[in-house]
Amino acid sequence: MSSEAVPIAAPQDLNFRFQAKCSIIVHTGVMKLKSKTNLRHVNAKKRKHQEFLELAERFRSATDPQEARRLAEELGRLVFGARGTTRDAN
Repeated sequence: MSSEAVPIAAPQDLNFRFQAKCSIIVHTGVMKLKSKTNLRHVNAKKRKHQEFLELAERFRSATDPQEARRLAEELGRLVFGARGTTRDAN
């Protein structure tokens, strides 16, 4: 009998299976993160839409011309962003 150590060979596909399992775990984690991000984005859009509807209703029911002008400018900023400059009230 020989006392030499004999290396034990692992199955050839063991490394492949390990890498495949790791990539599935990473992919699943990324997909969960994307799902949460998408959900936050959808909720933010819903909130913005609700804010628009409430502001539009306030504008529609405004009787004071100054209030109506202010609400119209606010609606414009909400829809188009704050890119433009506001006019001075004369």
